[in-house]
Amino acid sequence: MTGVLNVPNDDRFMVITEHDQADLVISPEYLGIGHTADVVLIQVTRNEGRTVPVKWDFYRAVAHGLHERTGLRREDVPRPSPLPRSAPASTCIRSSCP
Repeated sequence: MTGVLNVPNDDRFMVITEHDQADLVISPEYLGIGHTADVVLIQVTRNEGRTVPVKWDFYRAVAHGLHERTGLRREDVPRPSPLPRSAPASTCIRSSCP
């Protein structure tokens, strides 16, 4: 987040939860992109000031980083729906890969 979103190094307020597979409803294929049982959903809430392209760059960086560090398929980090330009900056991105 520090590299793409330009947040301070000590801006670390995170909630990480793990859910049983039975508690998640994940489409095995959406928009032609297949997902496995290893799917990871990421939700980020941020303040105003980030453009849509910056939000997409962040999403891609997260998906790429997870792939590089863990081997997780990029497709198992479902990508968020496009955010309209008028969407409030606090709109959450549920991430996954391109």
